[in-house]
Parts: sequence; structure tokens; C-alpha cells
Amino acid sequence: QENAGPATAYNRGVRLSQGEYLAFLDSDDLLLPGSLEVRVDLLETNPGAGLCYADAQVIGEKGQLLGTRRARFYSGTRIVEGRAAIKELLFLNYFPASTLMVRRSCLDEVGLFDPRLSTWEDVELPVRLARRYPVGYIAQPLAQRRKHPGCISLAVRLAEEERVWLHILGEVSYDVELGQHFRPLKGRIFFGIYCALAGYAYGGG
Repeated sequence: QENAGPATAYNRGVRLSQGEYLAFLDSDDLLLPGSLEVRVDLLETNPGAGLCYADAQVIGEKGQLLGTRRARFYSGTRIVEGRAAIKELLFLNYFPASTLMVRRSCLDEVGLFDPRLSTWEDVELPVRLARRYPVGYIAQPLAQRRKHPGCISLAVRLAEEERVWLHILGEVSYDVELGQHFRPLKGRIFFGIYCALAGYAYGGG
């Protein structure tokens, strides 16, 4: 298909798929052995969970291990109620997209990736899902996320990054129940977002 951004590509893959569970793998990333089986097992044994994710190793252009991205606010494999999972996302500790597995029936309820977003579409959708369903977290690396100069995630457009983050924060703020919980944290969330944007700007000269 004609290049229309990552959200449109994700959605085309979803529409062509037939499985009960959907896993995503970005073009530069790798799955570790057992990745699918571990995630399917968690969702099978926790039928109320709408999605799950895991830790991810960060590797360089030649496959060298640079570190591991882990959850910030909890440790140990567990089912997390949506509010805690959204906190993870809003404090920039986003779920590595290549570790996500989503229950198809839940996607049918909340809709697919938002094609209007050219970045962070893999944060906005989990936020939508976590507003309705518990989230499974698996405390082990299940994918390798490659970081190199050509990564889409490093080609940052600051104004668009800001627009999308404010959109995601707005989705939570306008939710009656969630808004009450996250309103006291709003200043800290904004602080984190703008510190990250300042870092991108500095890194880009």
C-alpha cells in the first residue's frame, strides 16, 4: 500500500489477520524466543485483561545490547488495573510496541490505531484500551528494540510530538473518573513531556 504512516500500516495488518490475539513487531525489532507463548499464556489465564506487554532489550545498529527497558512503577509479572497502566504511559515509560499483545475482541470495542496520529500511535491505543480493561505486565524481556540513526522514533518533529502528547493527555483528562485521579499529577506529567521534548531539541541541535 502507499505509505500512509505507522497507524495505517498497523490497521491494515489487523484487518488482514484472523487470530484471537494480535501481536505487533516493528520493522527494526526482533522477538526473543518464547515471546508469543508467554504472552498468550498470560491472556489465556487472565480472560479479563485486554492487552499485555513486557520488558524489551535495547540493541544497537549491529545488535549490541545497550540496556533494558523495564516498567517504572511496579515489578514482577502481574495484572495491573487500567489506572496504574495509564500512569506508566503518561510518565513516558511507554509500552515497547513489539511486546504488545492485544485481545481482538477488545480492539473491536475501542477501535483501531488512530490514523490521524503520525507518532505515538502505539501509546494512544493502549491508553484507550487501559481505560476499559486491566493490563498484563510480564517482567522479562520478550523483544529487542533496535536503536540506530535511521529509526523513525529518532526523527522527531517537535511540534507534532507536542500535539500528540497533549491529545493523549486530553483523552485522560476529559474522562470523568480518570480526570479526577490524574488532575493532581498533571503538572508532573507536563514537566516530563516538556523535558523530553527539550532533550529531543537539544539532541537535534
